[in-house]
Amino acid sequence: MPTADGRLAGKAAVITGAASGIGRASALRFAREGARLVLAGTQGAAGEALVREIEQAGGTARFVCVDVGRRADNERMLDLCVERYGSLDILFCNAGVNLPKVLTESADDEIDRVLDVNVKGPLYAARHAIPIMVRQARRASWRRPIHRYTARPRARSCCSPRPWRSTTRRAASA
Repeated sequence: MPTADGRLAGKAAVITGAASGIGRASALRFAREGARLVLAGTQGAAGEALVREIEQAGGTARFVCVDVGRRADNERMLDLCVERYGSLDILFCNAGVNLPKVLTESADDEIDRVLDVNVKGPLYAARHAIPIMVRQARRASWRRPIHRYTARPRARSCCSPRPWRSTTRRAASA
């Protein structure tokens, strides 16, 4: 796949919600930048079509059908990345769902689904990914300090009006 700048050359990335929308566009851009991809989501046919498109352009990708609201599925997709590419360098938690109707008419199971995918999913993924990334950083030979948003052990997370920016920075800041 032609590279824009090759900024992600050799990096292994997992993108959730990759079969459509922002996830699809991100997958195509990551591939153009040289990343090796594990694309995850629930839209199997669209995900496999995206893998074919990336591979036909010379990129490397694999699609895995997952429900990011389930802890085991998050762990499986991240472990697949490490097994396939030998590392996990980038985790892009893009998957998300909306309530199918207004809140006052929503059933408990519909609200639970939003929380499972939009809140628990990224937390499950980060909880499993951070130790992998920290181990990789310890094995690496660094000539300069690790970037300020690299995973570190014992970092706390929090909730805020902008939860993922804040949580991600706290969980990954050095």
